[in-house]
Amino acid sequence: MGRATNATNVGGDLTRIKGKKVNGDRGVAVIIATFRGARTIATAVRSALREPEVREVVVVNDASPDDVEAVARSADDGTGRLKIIALGANGGPARARNVGIEASSAPWITVLDDDDYYEPGRLGRLFDLGAAQWDFVADDLWLTSEDDPAATKTPMWFDGRPAAARLGLAAFVAANISDPRRAQRELGFLKPIMRRSFLEGRNLRYNEKLRLGEDYDLYARALASGARFLLAPTQGYVAVRRPASLSARHGQGELKALRDADTALLEYPTLTPPERAVLCRHRRQIDRKFRWQQLIDAVKARDLAAVADAFSGAPTTSLFLLRNLAHQFALRAGRR
Repeated sequence: MGRATNATNVGGDLTRIKGKKVNGDRGVAVIIATFRGARTIATAVRSALREPEVREVVVVNDASPDDVEAVARSADDGTGRLKIIALGANGGPARARNVGIEASSAPWITVLDDDDYYEPGRLGRLFDLGAAQWDFVADDLWLTSEDDPAATKTPMWFDGRPAAARLGLAAFVAANISDPRRAQRELGFLKPIMRRSFLEGRNLRYNEKLRLGEDYDLYARALASGARFLLAPTQGYVAVRRPASLSARHGQGELKALRDADTALLEYPTLTPPERAVLCRHRRQIDRKFRWQQLIDAVKARDLAAVADAFSGAPTTSLFLLRNLAHQFALRAGRR
């Protein structure tokens, strides 16, 4: 497998990498948290079991009302690597993934969404990048559409085939600040292989208070804790975009929990000034989304106290809300 050698800084917290063969343990536990995933999970399970590096596939049924367990079992290859765990109550993807992590033992851990899949050889290619030198090894995602599965896949992040690079906290957080002028390209969507000993040594698990941004939060805390994180071009993780999921709107509780997670991150004593600054930018963006949703809900409920509370944030956030309101009024007037 590849070993990272001869690294040269290219600015900020990115480092270009060259590969060299080394030895190491490639055993991987693939954690698949699922809720209403019966239609797609068989493809996900088969793609994971096809990978020779996979020591175990742990499917965690997050109290799904469909027959997802039976469908997952139908994809078993008879090697004894598939384990299915049923939860009694829905706790969200973070809790389900933590259950899967605790039920597994392989030296590497990775997450596979129940509606995505691997191209053959994806995990081997990640290890060939030099996993022995890293705590997290991630690749860009291939994006495809459920509406047109035969369409050409496109990478989420990279244009072309750049060299693999070391990813630091400031660059990672900056890449998770969304821009309404472009499609979603946040690095929080990545699905790296993660070294179990690093997670356990830093007492890192998914934040079970989160139902939005749980991957972003785990990766950010790992980077703040010193994780060596390699980001490479696409190696074969296929993310299937679905129209319903793209238009989903996040509620107040989800946004507030993510904002609070950023607040907790800002308490890390080892943050550099650039890292602290970009985390503040990310938190400010999430706070604006939270307060906008709070305002929408308050107006619908005709709750004047809640309207006032939505404007209780920073003056720049209140200005953001006023501009959004003016824009919405203009749109409605135009439709009339």
